[in-house]
Amino acid sequence: MDASKQTRLLITLLCTLTLCACRAAAPLSSPELTDWEEPAEWMHPPQDEPSRKELPNGCFSGLQFASRSRSLEGDEPAGLEIASVIENSPAIAAGLRSGDRLLEARWRERTIVLDAVSDWREIELGADPQERIRLNLERGSRSMDAELVLAARLAPAPRSEPVRDRESMRAGILVREATEAQSRAAGLPPGAGVILIGMARSSPWRRSELRFGDLLTSVDGQRIDHPSRLVQAIRAAKPDTGLSIGYQRDGELRTADVPLSTRERGMREVGIPLVFSWSGSAQRTQWSALIGLLSWESNPQAWRMRLLWLIRFQGGDWERLEELP
Repeated sequence: MDASKQTRLLITLLCTLTLCACRAAAPLSSPELTDWEEPAEWMHPPQDEPSRKELPNGCFSGLQFASRSRSLEGDEPAGLEIASVIENSPAIAAGLRSGDRLLEARWRERTIVLDAVSDWREIELGADPQERIRLNLERGSRSMDAELVLAARLAPAPRSEPVRDRESMRAGILVREATEAQSRAAGLPPGAGVILIGMARSSPWRRSELRFGDLLTSVDGQRIDHPSRLVQAIRAAKPDTGLSIGYQRDGELRTADVPLSTRERGMREVGIPLVFSWSGSAQRTQWSALIGLLSWESNPQAWRMRLLWLIRFQGGDWERLEELP
């Protein structure tokens, strides 16, 4: 074989090894926790629509707002974006349009920063019919003022599906937005307060007094007006510090100091093309050597070894418990 052919063969071999090594890299993000406990009794909101319809209706503005995700990076525009305006409503008379973003409301000598739908619903429930609300808003790139005259609400506001949110980096909790009946029974505007409906088995909150079904109302003295407000506070807390959570249980207002944790770190994958590869996680470990001539795979329940691609050994749990002496 001449030198040129040897060179081409060597280049081909190197390219093949490079392609084997340059597999699609795993995304640099944390995997989801695997040890969640989510009791079935708290997974779905209570059937409290009859009691909700018996509550005072408050006032009517004709505004419907776009849902917001509350980006954890804090780059979401401030204010409440109007998704739609009901025809022949006070909002139409005030000149408000879909796409406007409400920033502040001046009401009864108070200036309210509109940061959540619950802020606006608090005004609708507390104001009297024909009361005037002065608004500061953005329309495109312009700042504007408007005045809205509220009307009496003749029927309850439409029921909205409670939002769920999960924090799996420092607390390991799952929360659900409280229903309107739950919020108002706790003295909160609709949309404020969250129900603790799940925790990871490794969650540091299990050391606190909090229990499934508790209504969480505040974090470090700030009202929880949306599930992601709680998630933001958890993510923003300094290392080695906890949070003070205000909550209600059986109608009693309480406070709990909750600790926070961080994710465990460790090696997840090692590979030498065609020679050796290893990967590990909390639930599974596997490795192989010499193009698969020898391989091993195990999890907390069982293990399996393969030799020369054909010979296999396997062991693990039986289908019965050990008998106690």
